[in-house]
Amino acid sequence: LRPYLGHGTDDWLGFTSYRVADALRPWAMDLSMGPYGVRVELTPTSHGAVLRVGFPSSVPIENRKVCAWVPEGKTNDKDESRAKRGKPTGHCQATGGGIDLQTRRFADGIPMGADFGLYARLEPEGDLHVEEDGSLGSASCFEADTQYIPLDMDGQHRTQEVSALTCQLRCAGMPGCEHFTWWADGGCHISDSKSKREKAQDITTGPPQCTKDEKV
Repeated sequence: LRPYLGHGTDDWLGFTSYRVADALRPWAMDLSMGPYGVRVELTPTSHGAVLRVGFPSSVPIENRKVCAWVPEGKTNDKDESRAKRGKPTGHCQATGGGIDLQTRRFADGIPMGADFGLYARLEPEGDLHVEEDGSLGSASCFEADTQYIPLDMDGQHRTQEVSALTCQLRCAGMPGCEHFTWWADGGCHISDSKSKREKAQDITTGPPQCTKDEKV
């Protein structure tokens, strides 16, 4: 989930400080994200959490958005093999005035055959308007065990991203980016047409966008 934040050329990037009074407490996280002051609150519950995004009046109505997606895992991924067979990772669908998400990523370590899953439900305070966003790709175009050398295009360096999909998002927002390279520890590099593909274990690469999109 990524709320609109409006920083620079990438609407989905922003900044905050965890040192603000009461920003992080055992029972809640309450952050105001720059530059527009979008408020993000997270409260843990039993086996879950409640996340609330609040947009101030300074954010135009047409930009009060939350991007939601679930990358679909490959059937031979270790996470997928630990999930219950026949229920692959990756479900994002608008229904009943909200959006339902389901993923089985990070299921490694769950007993084989257990129906493990992470579930999320998005609901607005008011009318829901859903748009399919073709600017982001799904895991269908990602390639495992590869990297592109040189890792970084001119003026770019390693950043920390939570997933290969968010690393792809960074690439999509940078003119001239042709490939992204993402490590499981969160390391993200973006490269241009001068980079060359190489085999590399446990590294994920892909283009700035896929031809087919499955996000809302």
